[in-house]
Amino acid sequence: MNFSFIHLIFIFLFFHLIHSQDDKRPFIIGVFTQPTSSGDESFVPWSYINFIQASGGRALPIHFNASHEEILDIMKSIDGILFTGGSQDFFPFNSTWIEAAKLIYNNAIQLNDNNHPFLLWGTCMGFELLLCLTNNDPSTITNGFDSVNVNLELIFTQFARDSNLYSKVPDTLFYNLTRFNLTYNDHHWGITPDRFNSLSNLYDFYNILSTTKDINGRSFVSSIEAKKYPFFGVQFHPEAALSLFCDSENYPHSSDAKLFAYYLSEFINSNPRNSHDIDPSILFELQGSHLLWDGNIDCMFGDYYYQI
Repeated sequence: MNFSFIHLIFIFLFFHLIHSQDDKRPFIIGVFTQPTSSGDESFVPWSYINFIQASGGRALPIHFNASHEEILDIMKSIDGILFTGGSQDFFPFNSTWIEAAKLIYNNAIQLNDNNHPFLLWGTCMGFELLLCLTNNDPSTITNGFDSVNVNLELIFTQFARDSNLYSKVPDTLFYNLTRFNLTYNDHHWGITPDRFNSLSNLYDFYNILSTTKDINGRSFVSSIEAKKYPFFGVQFHPEAALSLFCDSENYPHSSDAKLFAYYLSEFINSNPRNSHDIDPSILFELQGSHLLWDGNIDCMFGDYYYQI
């Protein structure tokens, strides 16, 4: 029997035990939208919606230009928020988009401190955003990494195997992630391990779970996990293995790449869920009433969806 198939069965059974604790509703993960280039509309790349839904979760757009009261109300009824990849400018660090991200980050800490489990996940730009929010400085990350449209391996740290994020990765897959180029990277920005460890706001808050070397051999932090909170970030794009197909891009679609992506999707949808009652309006929004496909196909993000 194919090892990947065995791993898939293992992952399914493990997370099924967690999901079965409360299957009255799916996990609901908010996806933080981004402003279009004109700044007039709010969009979310479909690849991240699909990433959450791949393991049975439901994705709800969290519009950056919604009122702060609306964002706080929504956060009471969902299980977490995903900060997506993209190319937004972090300067100035008080734009409408950044201020909404700060609100989400600070409220997520407060919710968890009040025994209300709430997950934050950052992918690529979202990973960088998490670091800048934690350090309260858009200059936390630096430019110059040569990691565009390339698949790379992970170099796990001593924290990885016992982490919440990676502790359940099957041994063979864990090993293969260090041997083969299974993670898709598409970034110039990032942070070196030395810089990360020199910033006390980051070093005290997160554990580095893995690093990666760009094509010139320069190391960057590629995955993190908060020490106290259910906050996680990856510099690579797991959604690419499940959702993105384009001849001009090197998206990985091997069995192991897809298995790892599915594992991470399952992980997001298996963290402790919000035990509070769900606002009926949230369930209405889940029907897609606030999303509209603009008809464009994008090789990096898949289909764009815009706010109506």
